[in-house]
Amino acid sequence: MTGLFLELANRSIAAGWMILVVIVLRFALNKAPKWTRMLLWGIVGLRLVLPFYIESPFSLIPSAETIRPEIMTSAGPAVQSGIRTVDGIVNPILEKGFAPDPAASANPIQIWLHVLTAVWCAGVLLLLAYAAVSYIRLRRRVSTAVLLKDRVYQSENIGTAFILGIVRPRIYLPFSLQEGTLDMVLAHERAHLQRRDPWWKLLGFLLLSIHWMNPLVWLGFWLMCRDIEFACDERVIRDMDMGERADYSQALLQCSVSRKTAGVCPLAFGEIGVKQRVKSVLDYKKPAFWVILAAVAACIVTAACFLTSPRSGRTLDLNHGLDLNRNGIEEEVRLAEVEDGQLLAIYEDGKQIFSEEGYYVHPGWNTLFLCTLDGKDYLFGYHPVMYQGIAYYSYELFTLESGQKNVIRSNEVYFSLNFGVPAHEQDGGFDPEAIAAFLEEVNGYLANSRQLLNTNEELIDTFERLGRLEDDLAVVLDHDLFRDNTKSLLENLREFKKMREKEMP
Repeated sequence: MTGLFLELANRSIAAGWMILVVIVLRFALNKAPKWTRMLLWGIVGLRLVLPFYIESPFSLIPSAETIRPEIMTSAGPAVQSGIRTVDGIVNPILEKGFAPDPAASANPIQIWLHVLTAVWCAGVLLLLAYAAVSYIRLRRRVSTAVLLKDRVYQSENIGTAFILGIVRPRIYLPFSLQEGTLDMVLAHERAHLQRRDPWWKLLGFLLLSIHWMNPLVWLGFWLMCRDIEFACDERVIRDMDMGERADYSQALLQCSVSRKTAGVCPLAFGEIGVKQRVKSVLDYKKPAFWVILAAVAACIVTAACFLTSPRSGRTLDLNHGLDLNRNGIEEEVRLAEVEDGQLLAIYEDGKQIFSEEGYYVHPGWNTLFLCTLDGKDYLFGYHPVMYQGIAYYSYELFTLESGQKNVIRSNEVYFSLNFGVPAHEQDGGFDPEAIAAFLEEVNGYLANSRQLLNTNEELIDTFERLGRLEDDLAVVLDHDLFRDNTKSLLENLREFKKMREKEMP
């Protein structure tokens, strides 16, 4: 059930971006036919319903999977919203507050996801129960209604006209309606039936019930209900003259009621946005052809950009079957360009089991390689970090177990280039033997590796200069000043240390 909750949460987040766009387009296309708004809401509904992702280079959705399943077991829980600023704010909070404690028996993220799943299920059931009770109560209220004509009924227990029912819908009118007003109201309700509006509102409410935790879905449902009424008004009055539109507006005012609830039923004549509807009716002008064309084009472009998802990356051709999970199932590696960086993902049977990201700005540098030793594949992560003359170099050689790192070997070395300062030794000092031994291990693995992800500009330059995957520690041994290519790395490091110590006051 938690997996289903995460899947629906990701759909809801993706649809949230589209809802924001539709809200903007509602204002931009104010002169367009109101039925085009319903096309836009239909695209939002498809985004919420579709169980699969249609990948497209035109997609403007930042991320199709903001909350990935591995967050439940990851040592560093994080979201991947596709917007670096958002990730930079949210992920440190997640890592600080929800990182698993090795001594604890349960992962905090797993506990919270189970709790949220239970709350979500309760909310869905509560909304569906509310709709059912509302429907039953309304049916009882109109149980004494009398037939007027052709599935049109009148009742003394209601204050406005509405449609009730889905399979065999009925129109209910209050007895208080005068003859002229009754004709206008009846035309409106019949237009609802012709447009299948009861079905669309029911579908909208069902989607709201499923995605109730997303406030943007609530806003979208409310706006959709308004747009249903605007579109229906427009259909009724499009062939009316100004006098008839004035009569229609008067009927709206006479049937206006306060809206106390937002239920799945009914579609009521004077229930939603009466003031705005009256203004729209009186100001109505048939839209020009180019306006209709522009609105339809906007719907098509919106579908292409927001009904689709961003490509998860190009598949890397590794020339052999990959089995990092050691379960006999071949895996696929994809690399995608994201905002200011790269995202690498590993898939097994179409499901993502591991991901790693790196950014081109210095704090986000990252590298990952596919290392093959004795015919077996490993992932090799190499992280040379230097800040203000203090270096921390580390690596991990690992496989995957159920999508999580299984570290086979790791090592690290600290050193400082700040010779002569009091904290030099505390920051690691400068031990040529330890540094050279560490680099020998790293280069041994790199010699048997293929680059998968690399955003470290210094390493990128080094690999291009050498024409192979090798770190010659160029960041320390500036070629023009310190390196002697006839000597080994260890000998060069010793010479570098002697030279820097001589420069000390």
